[in-house]
Amino acid sequence: MNYSFNKISRDDVLSAIGLQSRRTAAGMVLPAIGLFGVGLVVGAGLGLLFAPKSGAQTREVIGHGVSDMARRVTSRIRRTKDEMLEGEDLDDQELEMAPRAETPRNGAAHRSATTSTTPPKA
Repeated sequence: MNYSFNKISRDDVLSAIGLQSRRTAAGMVLPAIGLFGVGLVVGAGLGLLFAPKSGAQTREVIGHGVSDMARRVTSRIRRTKDEMLEGEDLDDQELEMAPRAETPRNGAAHRSATTSTTPPKA
């Protein structure tokens, strides 16, 4: 009897004793993506099959919903902007003249805006 052990693979040995090799990440992810795609197609088909309205009616309902939502968002933005403008106590000139609170960064001494690091020109 002439047995050749060179042609026996690791998977052959593992399957003979009832085991299997570890699956790679790609071996687990790719089938999951495939099943997800099949689920999307089946779900879309069932949605079209059991839709209570025609495509034109559905598009019209969606269009009205989107335009209504855009109108409400625009109104809310305009209302918020008006409330912010009403709440201002100071005008632009008073804001420019108001002192600003400056805090030193990283514990370092903070130089004031009037201090210059360059010597005056002669």
